[in-house]
Amino acid sequence: MNKKYFTILKSTAVFIWLLAIFLFSNQVAQDSSSLSRIFVEPIETYVPASQGIATFLVRKSAHMFLYFILGIMVYSLSREFKLSDRKRILYSLLFVFLYAISDEFHQKFVTGRSSELRDVFIDSIAGLLGIFLCSSLYIALERRSDQAT
Repeated sequence: MNKKYFTILKSTAVFIWLLAIFLFSNQVAQDSSSLSRIFVEPIETYVPASQGIATFLVRKSAHMFLYFILGIMVYSLSREFKLSDRKRILYSLLFVFLYAISDEFHQKFVTGRSSELRDVFIDSIAGLLGIFLCSSLYIALERRSDQAT
């Protein structure tokens, strides 16, 4: 398959992931809480923690997961363009950071939801971890490939 196909495929995957994040953020508070409860209830069964702590951890873990994967996907897409590794990392992080800001801004307008600067920080750190993991793997694979030739 050619490079253009992979670029379109990766771009589509990023777009779908951004849409998924948007749709989760667009849930009114009651729907969002119901979704969290699916994960909180089993935790409370096995871990004697207050509902508030378990809910907080589940919600922040969801943020981390979504933005960790976003970081990986955006960095992978950036590999389709002629950029230095440093610029790929920087542009990917900037994209994740700006999307996290826009996501929190969007939540200000959703019934019962709030906009938290803390969530932008959590999302950005998770995205950065995904970007660093992905870039490290690509660099290691490239070095391995260079050594084999």
